[in-house]
Amino acid sequence: MYSRNEKPHQLLGPFERPSAIYSNIRCNRIARRDFPGSSFTTALRDPNAAIEQDPDKEAEDMGRGPPHLETARRELVLAQQILRLSSDGNLDTNLQDAVFVCIDCEAFEHDHSKITEIGVAILDTRDIKGIALADGATTWIEKMKYAHYRPIEYAQCLNRRFVKGCEDRFNFGTTSWIKLLDAGRVLHRIFLDPTNIHRAADFEMEALDQERNIIFAAHGLRNDRAFLNELGFSHLENSNVVRTMDTQILAGGTKKSPVGLQRLLLRLGLDPVNLHNAGNDAAYTLQALVIMALKDYERPGSIFPIPVARLDKLPPSKHTHIIAPHVYAGTAVDPMNEHSSFGESNPSAESIVPPQTLEHHTKTGQKRRFSSSGDDEAPPSRDHPNKVVMLNAQIVEGSEMCNGRIDNFD
Repeated sequence: MYSRNEKPHQLLGPFERPSAIYSNIRCNRIARRDFPGSSFTTALRDPNAAIEQDPDKEAEDMGRGPPHLETARRELVLAQQILRLSSDGNLDTNLQDAVFVCIDCEAFEHDHSKITEIGVAILDTRDIKGIALADGATTWIEKMKYAHYRPIEYAQCLNRRFVKGCEDRFNFGTTSWIKLLDAGRVLHRIFLDPTNIHRAADFEMEALDQERNIIFAAHGLRNDRAFLNELGFSHLENSNVVRTMDTQILAGGTKKSPVGLQRLLLRLGLDPVNLHNAGNDAAYTLQALVIMALKDYERPGSIFPIPVARLDKLPPSKHTHIIAPHVYAGTAVDPMNEHSSFGESNPSAESIVPPQTLEHHTKTGQKRRFSSSGDDEAPPSRDHPNKVVMLNAQIVEGSEMCNGRIDNFD
């Protein structure tokens, strides 16, 4: 407190008069931005005080790029060496003759501890050995292998509100239904023998450790690593994993300014379809990694800068109506056929998808029910109380639900 003869500004200091409090606050905000660790008044009172410079600006003043782009450049050069594009430098023995294993996970939007999809993409560098660079990225991409798994326990956990998922539209093969407890085992078998990915969920076949050097890749590695932990799997416990690569980092993204997968793919000239399917996302992520390495090798620095701001609106995501074939793998059993075995599929999609019913409200407020096959499901008939009559009607709610499937994504 101050006496009657003293004025408040006499205690606040020469730069802190009440009339200048707002300006002082604003100056301090500017100081924290331009002079980290120091306030505006401290800088004025002590001109000799050390002022920390912005690292990006300091790097540019010294003729270098921002640190995150320098990191991206180093990662791209390393990827080029692993892919045998470049022989510059001495590549670590552990990184030679490697296999890229890319994983993407989708979690339920209302509970991220429920992992609803697992996507895997594989590229064995042995398969691209001897392929001329002039053949382009298409030839390399054709050598990739893909897999898509869905825990049967979360069959009814569908992303529709915050994330417009398309869990049943795997573009690159067959979706395998597995039990949740089998997920960690399947992933472990993939990392033991990545080249035999299509038999990873066949527990009747023994998975032998091929002792291959594995590069674990992902788009936003930190998130997918947390999701894998929920499944009881950690790549850190696998001795075959010699390194990780994050396409977020390769694209020059940062934690504060990440590069979305769709934005990255469009920047690279890819036209993604059915994103937010874990299998498709894993496939496109590995394709993006290879294309970034190729483009940067041909024209160093040509892929930067990739816009990270949301100022330029992305075009609507593309989706198809084609439902991928499904099989039951591991210890999972087709509820329609208890004697089904691995790889045994039924040509009728609705007969092999786990029974699930989605409740949706129409615009009039009437509750309608949709079966997993997309047909409108009526109440049991009076003549046959246990029989459900399929109306095959098309019910539309805005642009969100059409025939039980997602349409018109923006």
